[in-house]
Amino acid sequence: MRGKARHNCNRIWQNGKSWNQLPDSEIEAIMQERSQDLDRQANPAPHNLRIPLGQEKLMGNRTALSLGNCGEFEANNCLPVTWLALFATQEFLVETREEDSEKYDVAIYRTSQASALQRVTQTIGKLKGHTPAWSYLRPLEILKDELGHCLSDELINLDVTQLWVMDESFRQKVSRGISAFAEMLNRFTGDKEQDLAMLNQLVNDFSIAPISSVADLSAEEKMFLLIGTYWGDEDREALYSLEYFSEGYWSANS
Repeated sequence: MRGKARHNCNRIWQNGKSWNQLPDSEIEAIMQERSQDLDRQANPAPHNLRIPLGQEKLMGNRTALSLGNCGEFEANNCLPVTWLALFATQEFLVETREEDSEKYDVAIYRTSQASALQRVTQTIGKLKGHTPAWSYLRPLEILKDELGHCLSDELINLDVTQLWVMDESFRQKVSRGISAFAEMLNRFTGDKEQDLAMLNQLVNDFSIAPISSVADLSAEEKMFLLIGTYWGDEDREALYSLEYFSEGYWSANS
């Protein structure tokens, strides 16, 4: 499973074992994983994406929110709007890299754990109990909890490359996504019909397949569209299952 060496390392210290009790092969695997994690924080991988100059369309359309060494949320063909609460507009970067004499672009948002935690906490305060849209933005609390597991100096990365390269429309939407999310929050009035209409519009702006309303989606579809799939700590992988995001989860506080 992804991050196996890292999880093994966590269990080692929890069980009170020391390094000299481990075989050299396991120590080497743990150290290599740690080194790779640090490198991924500083230089998020393009997910095997290669973008020859002039290419406009790509298959896959994967987005990923990496929470330092603590885990990752993934989505396909959409950018879950809850992720936007963690970043500022000026934190959007487009980096041109080269590998094997081939150039490719990586479009990311990058911030610190402390900044992301502060922003998501403030956003929850603005939404919870103030708008019917909160029922569908509840995953913000999960993001807050997961950020709490990260160290304050860890980097939080949002890779939006595969949406950004699709066409000019998505380039514009992705690059101004934080502003669009903030505008939606400021326009919420507490009126159910109006607030959900604005949420539906934002969700559609960052989804390849349009929806009529988040309220009409199945519980599984809401999970994939509004928070994505979690990978990381094994216990929390089991927690954030399809059963966790049942209809009861989305109807709470509605």
